[in-house]
Amino acid sequence: MAKYRIVAESWDEILSKPGEPLNYTRHRKGTVVEVPDAEVDRLIRAGAIEPAGRTSARSSAAKAPTKVATKAPAKTTKVAADDSGADGEDSGDESTGDGQPDGEVERPKRTAPVEDWVEYAVSKGLARDYASALDRDALIAELS
Repeated sequence: MAKYRIVAESWDEILSKPGEPLNYTRHRKGTVVEVPDAEVDRLIRAGAIEPAGRTSARSSAAKAPTKVATKAPAKTTKVAADDSGADGEDSGDESTGDGQPDGEVERPKRTAPVEDWVEYAVSKGLARDYASALDRDALIAELS
């Protein structure tokens, strides 16, 4: 048996023989293990393992942190001269006073009520009917 690095999130290696009670070992991503020859081709095709001495683009990319945009770009509007401040300049502040620009809802905590998640989803562009039909976990997955 050759040594391979687990590239998938996990792999459950079944250790028991047919007719015996189920016995297995769970190997986590990044672990180097000896894989039975009968399993090697299947696991490589599935993208679950790679030879231990090699670092693939997939495993390198999986370890690299990803940057996620959390806010939409700020809105810009033109202000007529009579709507400007006392000195004739636009203050540029479209805030509602709570620190959030108009129309933008702060991302709720994971444990927030589903109604808060629906409002957040609508502010991010999801249709209200669609967002209302989802449960909280589905909304979180949709917005991630």
